[in-house]
Parts: sequence; C-alpha cells; structure tokens
Amino acid sequence: MPVMNGLEAIARLRADDRFAATPIMAMPGDKERCFNAGANEYMSKPVSLKNLLHMVEKLIKERLEGNSGFIEAYTEITPTASTQR
Repeated sequence: MPVMNGLEAIARLRADDRFAATPIMAMPGDKERCFNAGANEYMSKPVSLKNLLHMVEKLIKERLEGNSGFIEAYTEITPTASTQR
C-alpha cells in the first residue's frame, strides 16, 4: 500500500470501534507480528484461491455461529445464507 504498510492498517482498523469485529487475514510477512497487530488469520504466499476461499468461509462460519448481528448483515448481502445454516 502506498500510504501505510499492512501492520499499520491492521492497527488502525483495530483502533476504530466500527471495525473491531471485522475479520482480518494477513498474508505476507511475519506471522507473529501480524497476529500481534490484530489479524484473525494468516496465510503465507503464494496464496491459492482454494485456500483463500476456505479461510473466508471459516471466518464467516465463526461469525454466523457467534454473532446474531453478523447473521442479519450477512443474510442481507447473501440471499442463500439463511438456507445454508
């Protein structure tokens, strides 16, 4: 990113209450530093589409199971989400 690096972006998102529950997946760099900055998951390069989709599905499933507000928001943007639970 031209304005800031990924670790700074994670820290800024975590510092803003509006994004406190937003899942963050870090891809390149130092895994421990990414988790310390607030990332939920880590993927090393090269990233395969299959692994990326698996990780996104895992994060969505965790949110659906633990946060009813997320379920409502997710079902608004994903018409089939309510039938997949």
